[in-house]
Amino acid sequence: STDISSISVRSLKTFFIAMEGLCLSVGLPVNCLAIFGLCRLVTVNHVAPVYVINLLISDLLQMPIKFQHIITQYICSRAFHIGVSAGNGFMVCIALERYLVIAHPLWYRFRHSVKNSVLLSLAIWTMCVPCVLLFTSYVVLYGFLIVLMLLSSALLVFFYVGTRRAIVAAISMTAAEKARILCMLAFVLIANAVLSVPLLVYLLLAVTDVDVQ
Repeated sequence: STDISSISVRSLKTFFIAMEGLCLSVGLPVNCLAIFGLCRLVTVNHVAPVYVINLLISDLLQMPIKFQHIITQYICSRAFHIGVSAGNGFMVCIALERYLVIAHPLWYRFRHSVKNSVLLSLAIWTMCVPCVLLFTSYVVLYGFLIVLMLLSSALLVFFYVGTRRAIVAAISMTAAEKARILCMLAFVLIANAVLSVPLLVYLLLAVTDVDVQ
């Protein structure tokens, strides 16, 4: 069973490296353009998609894993893990913001501010960066990421259910609008699950085989 576990871990690692190579060639320029466009949007239209910008930055941190043999494995690995942990946090923030906009629009309108979004974003980075850098054991680090991913997944499902209920109960939307929004929400949740589950499986297997690094 140990041999099977090692083979599974190596196969998943190879899969992630191949996917990183593909995503790097496409994702790097697209992410940079998206961040630049959103920053210009903030300046021109006074809109502040703070969490989306931070989510894109966390995605950029996950890309250098492809260059782990050119730079150093440690730097690339830590950057990747910081990006993963922060990305999960900002996904939850986006889901929470979407839930508040639909379920509690008045509260969101009068209580939401760019300052609060920036402070929450800084809090997420402040939590993720020291935790990842201070965990010298990969078993502890992977355990932290597993707990974080499971918690964020549970919160994403919770906010999805709350948002769905608020949309179904809304009387100002037509049936077609409700169906379109619900389909979009379901697609985002499924896409997040498809991206998260392989990494979660890899981390669970890697906990029992520290030599995967």
